[in-house]
Amino acid sequence: MIKLVIVDFDGTLCLTEAMYFPIENRIAGAMGFPPMTREAHKKSWTKASLREAILERFSGIDFDVFTEHMRKEVPRLAACNEIDAITPENLATLDRIMAFGKKLALLTGRRLFEIEHLVATEHPLNRRMEKFYHRDNLEHMKPNPKVFDQPLKDFNVRPDEAVYVGDILH
Repeated sequence: MIKLVIVDFDGTLCLTEAMYFPIENRIAGAMGFPPMTREAHKKSWTKASLREAILERFSGIDFDVFTEHMRKEVPRLAACNEIDAITPENLATLDRIMAFGKKLALLTGRRLFEIEHLVATEHPLNRRMEKFYHRDNLEHMKPNPKVFDQPLKDFNVRPDEAVYVGDILH
């Protein structure tokens, strides 16, 4: 019997690629870099890390400076619901899963600073997800199947008692 549902964020609960494309171009533009194409953004969207993706999108950019801009921009845009907006239908689906007595955990390849707005007390995910897994609190990352070891251990469930809902096969 399924006891735990592990849900991916980007591309599953939220279609974030399209939202982040103009933000990243705006930040890189302010740093003096020409805009990337949408095709380049989509191609590098599933990179193992944000660092790897940004360095591919904007060759020669100072990733640390870019990240500082992102740290300021993301909370502001999230507060306006301009990024990482979750549809009412997706929230209702999570509620339905909880109504069936299943535990929910979020698994993302993002860093904690990229999801601070999602774990905030006032965010609708906070009361639905029992735990948030991200790059800063996991030993392994997607697509490594060991990424599920920590959630399985934390929730004391076997692999056959958990299901992962995502947009890419792992």
